[in-house]
Amino acid sequence: MLLLGPLLLGLGLGTVHGQIKGKVYDSENQTPIGDVLIMQDDSLIGATGPNGVFDVLPLRQHDTITFRHLGYRSRQIAVAPDDSFLVVTMISRSFDLGDVVVRAYNSREKAFKAPGPLNILHTSEIKEISSSSTAPVMNSLPGIYMHSGARNTNRITIRGIGSRSQYTTTKIKAYLNGIPLTTGVGETTLEDLDLNLVDRITVLKGPSSSIHGAALGGTILYRMGIPSETGTYLTQEVVAGSYNMFQNSTHLNWKGEHTGIRIAYDKFSDRGFRQNDTYNRDALTALFRHQLTPAVGVTYLGRYHRLKAYIPSSLNESTYINHPARAAENWNSVNGHESYRRMLHGLSFDVDFNGQLRNETSLFLKTYNGDEVRPFNILDDKTLTAGMRTLFEWKTRVGSANLDAEAGYELFREAYDWKIYETLEEGDWGELLQRNEQKRMQHNLFSALTLKWDQLDMSVGVNLNRTGYRYNDLSVDGVDYSDQKFYQWIASPRFSMTYELSDQAVVFGLLSHGFSAPSYEETLNAQGFVNGSIKPETGWNREVGLRLRSQENQWFIKTSAYSILVRDLLVTKRIAEDEFKKINAGATLHQGLEIMGKIEWLDKAFVHSDLNVSYMRTNYQFMDFVDEGQDYAGNDLPGIPENKLSLRLHMEFPGGIYLQGNWLLVDKMPMNDGNTLYSETYNRLDVKAGIRLPLSSGWRFNLYGGIRNAADQHYSSMVLINAPSYGGSDPRYYYPAEPRNYFAGLSIQYAFNR
Repeated sequence: MLLLGPLLLGLGLGTVHGQIKGKVYDSENQTPIGDVLIMQDDSLIGATGPNGVFDVLPLRQHDTITFRHLGYRSRQIAVAPDDSFLVVTMISRSFDLGDVVVRAYNSREKAFKAPGPLNILHTSEIKEISSSSTAPVMNSLPGIYMHSGARNTNRITIRGIGSRSQYTTTKIKAYLNGIPLTTGVGETTLEDLDLNLVDRITVLKGPSSSIHGAALGGTILYRMGIPSETGTYLTQEVVAGSYNMFQNSTHLNWKGEHTGIRIAYDKFSDRGFRQNDTYNRDALTALFRHQLTPAVGVTYLGRYHRLKAYIPSSLNESTYINHPARAAENWNSVNGHESYRRMLHGLSFDVDFNGQLRNETSLFLKTYNGDEVRPFNILDDKTLTAGMRTLFEWKTRVGSANLDAEAGYELFREAYDWKIYETLEEGDWGELLQRNEQKRMQHNLFSALTLKWDQLDMSVGVNLNRTGYRYNDLSVDGVDYSDQKFYQWIASPRFSMTYELSDQAVVFGLLSHGFSAPSYEETLNAQGFVNGSIKPETGWNREVGLRLRSQENQWFIKTSAYSILVRDLLVTKRIAEDEFKKINAGATLHQGLEIMGKIEWLDKAFVHSDLNVSYMRTNYQFMDFVDEGQDYAGNDLPGIPENKLSLRLHMEFPGGIYLQGNWLLVDKMPMNDGNTLYSETYNRLDVKAGIRLPLSSGWRFNLYGGIRNAADQHYSSMVLINAPSYGGSDPRYYYPAEPRNYFAGLSIQYAFNR
């Protein structure tokens, strides 16, 4: 229960307040912020504790108190005489996120002192890069390369992990506000998420045990937050562009004293520049947050998503060069496409038991119902997923050090049912060929201990995982393939150290383990039975890093060098156009260098600008890989560029005028294991200009336009590694990128409380 402070008597000198309790959160990830200074009349009247809780007695005469913390915009709160409980949310600054509090690896940390490699993008940076496509956003970060064959055909690799996947992102986990987006088979579809919803993206790279598991490739955390300012806000944005591209975003936000609500409707449609390339997506999202007491908060996240997208597929070299707008003939002839509906519900509770112990618990339910028309057959499938995760945090003092301890558990259960039908002419459905169902289960246990001195932080943690599948063959064909597969517990430890050389320099080092359990389908042999010898992929990451920044935050630079050894690599063997099998094929070594920096290089009365730079250098090779008598040891992994450079320039002029440009340079990459065929080096330039102005009290607008692929480069935005050839036809390696195209948009916001 909330304990109200005693009321003070007025002394004739103005309003006098009683004791005020409350809590301060990061508005984007609802993480409590400690050490927030609370000011009044330039006098310090208090500060928040480790869990963001405060208890202050304001000075007389003034009704406004100010909350200040490095990395966040200051918040001024008008306090009424009867206020005794405040919920304060703070927005991170867009230039330097180093002092922003993140929940990335284990305990809550400022990003600048995080004990491992991570990158953060703020909402303004995301919109600078792209609000319509995930690929430019991910490709702006070092260590990541995202192939984009179509709006619904993408593949993300982090430090080379996931490059063996054909058409989807695997071996990488993703969460939205702590709710897993990754399916039970390990596939992640980030392109479904509207970027207009996202307030922050945090990317954890490489195998590393943390409170989010120990995914071999890494983890991507999406956050959408509640409004920070009290009142009601309506935002309407419309974008139109080449190839009948249309994007609509209608967002309604309301913030009360203890409650925040965010409702969003997003629509995206595109004809595409290729044949059989039409795309339509609708989504309705709701976020509700209520602070029941200073110690207890509840959050609900709901999302409904509907998509229908046609599939142009990949092209052979001749068609790619001479007729890139064509679709693959076999996919075009059956009007190949996918359509589905997804729903997500997540309910989260956070409880501060006292100043030392805190718990966050989430329950989630997800549904999927879809079908995919393909030249070789038609897939009709549905999924029901349920799960929960809970995390306890305990903070105390041990001698001269602060001790942070975390322990948690995540349960994930998924029921998957699918049917396979014959494909008839023009994509009509034929007779039922197969019917199957599968139950998937995962248990994750995670814990960590972190000791923090003035300059040195040391952390040790471990993640325990057990994965299992039960498969029922419901087809009536005389052969029963029903079986089950349960893996032993996998332990993934992590050791890290961070040393603060000064307020402007931090070094870190870590040794960490990760894994990727095969899906049930990946355990099947060519005859369709379970291959009991298939093992999970595992990897060890060794890494050192350095972060530097200026005293005035005018520039910062982050760099890290790493070496990842992956064993029991799962390799796809394509037997026929619609038949695949997996084998464990030796080991790979992933070595690389990553650099990322930002500088305010012009800060004058006439112009303000900042420049972002990211660069990665990779050396990913097979250490031990023999396939059909061919030894590939020493060859580079296909599908990964050796070098990637991204530059992003943003300039602001008087009158609300702004100009920005994003330039991406991608090195050639091998397209097969033998390294006998390479894609071409390419560069891509996107430019955008606009004007942002307040129209009147409460009204703001943003009018803009731009050019994508301004230099009209012809390149392959996605390559299909080890593309096979059937019946004497040429292999189809290439997904052509869109040529030069244009867009224009208008965003209007109205604040009802002004």
